[in-house]
Amino acid sequence: MKINKYLLGMVSFIAFSSYLQAATLDYRHEYADRTRINKDRIAIIEKLPNGIGFYVDASVKSGGVDGEQDKHLSDLVANAIELGVSYNYKVTDNFVLQPGFIFESGPDTSIYKPYLRGQYNFDSGVYMAGRYRYD
Repeated sequence: MKINKYLLGMVSFIAFSSYLQAATLDYRHEYADRTRINKDRIAIIEKLPNGIGFYVDASVKSGGVDGEQDKHLSDLVANAIELGVSYNYKVTDNFVLQPGFIFESGPDTSIYKPYLRGQYNFDSGVYMAGRYRYD
C-alpha cells in the first residue's frame, strides 16, 4: 500500500510538472483620510504559457462604525470580489493586445467590465501600456 501511494505521487508529479506555474500574489492597503476607513485587497494572478490569464481579487474594509475609525482590521466588512480572465495576443515581437473580461460583485451590485489593453515592449526592458475598460 505504501509503495502504491509513493508510485501514484511520482506519476502525478511527472504528469503534471509541466503545468506548474508561479502565480503572483498582490496585496494592497489603502487608508482614506476623510472617512478614516481602512481598505485591504489581495489578488492572485496567473498567466499560462498559452496566453490565457486569470485572477481573483477580494477586498475588505474596516473601521466604518462610529468609534471604530482608525482601527485597522476592526469591524471587517466584505467590500467586493473580482474575477477576471484575459488572453495575450502577440501581434509582433514587441506589441501585445490583451482583451479581457472582469466580473465584479459587491454588497449592492454586480457588474461586468470588458476591456482591451495594448502594451509595447521596448528593447531596453521598459514598456508602455494603455487600457480601455467599459464600466
